[in-house]
Amino acid sequence: MKSIIYIFLFFMCFSFNLSAQNYSTVIMEDWENGAWVNSWRMTNSFDSNGNIIKLTNESWNTTTKVWDKDNITSHTLNTNATINYSITQSWDKDNNKWEDFQKTIYTYDASKKILTQKMQIILITDWMDFSMTTNTYNGSGQLTKSVDQQINFLTMQLANSFQQTITYNADGTVNQSVFQKWNETLNAWENSQRTTNTYDGTKKITSVLIEDFKNNVWINNMKGSNTYNIDGTVKEGLGQDWNVALNKWDDSSKEFYTYNTNATLKQLLIMEWSLTSNAWVNQSRMTYTYGATFVEPDMTISTQFKVFPNPFTDVISIRYNSLEGTNFQLYNANGQLVRAFEKGEPLSEINLSQLRNGIYLLKVNLAESRQVVKLVKQ
Repeated sequence: MKSIIYIFLFFMCFSFNLSAQNYSTVIMEDWENGAWVNSWRMTNSFDSNGNIIKLTNESWNTTTKVWDKDNITSHTLNTNATINYSITQSWDKDNNKWEDFQKTIYTYDASKKILTQKMQIILITDWMDFSMTTNTYNGSGQLTKSVDQQINFLTMQLANSFQQTITYNADGTVNQSVFQKWNETLNAWENSQRTTNTYDGTKKITSVLIEDFKNNVWINNMKGSNTYNIDGTVKEGLGQDWNVALNKWDDSSKEFYTYNTNATLKQLLIMEWSLTSNAWVNQSRMTYTYGATFVEPDMTISTQFKVFPNPFTDVISIRYNSLEGTNFQLYNANGQLVRAFEKGEPLSEINLSQLRNGIYLLKVNLAESRQVVKLVKQ
């Protein structure tokens, strides 16, 4: 099945900021055999000041019909409500307890913009540096470059991995983001992918073009477009893939947004284009519930991606809600890169049957954050 890459949250980060709304729970359901079936649930927890301090992810157990624990991310905040560090724990079903897995430490400038984001993982019993992201801003406080380095397990030193360079229009909107990979042989950055945005007269994104760099030229990959309601909220989103053979855009996914009377997002319906029936068919939907008013920490950790099943035997499935700058690297227990993926590939189902049984680390690189998921093949 072709991957449905959720374009909607990428657009929403510009035009409909969910983090500014006080949703406490998000439930995703999949359309299976003519009915909606629970898939995963994310729940936010807050401190007495209304700051998010914990995000809990759960998976629906189709056998027991209950929510199974998956992972939690806990934030420790600075006095100015920025995140000092976050710890992600995964649920150990065998020992019935939470286990530390990932730690992310942040530094900021005087205006509370993130300067560095260091990710650590547990090696036996100790925290070990795994990657470092360093951000650069222009005089207007806009992010212009983000450089990601990750540990070289042979030298145990951080080495260049990829970087993102962002340019802006005169009105301050993002014009283009270019992603480059580090070529160790040439000791230089190489173009990988770029996104180009277009806007309407009110600075809302109307389309995003994603291109891959191949054979020294930029090639179309995907395109997304948005329409809006009169009040400025997103009405519909359309995702299209570039058909190389026919030299045209093919419809891929469509998103429909419904809202509560106070303009908070109520539900998001995702449909995919079926080549078999030549029609739009249900794929997934997300339903939001809300609690008391809160203040989001200045750095939002994106956790709305899911890898399942885990442990796995042959095939894993990946769902993720970020579009810009998403790529994945899979490492074995010795720190060796065994496989890499980028958006645009069939990421819904990935066959890893050729790998030996054991523990693997899947690094998820989003435009706004980096995370690592521990996988067990058995």
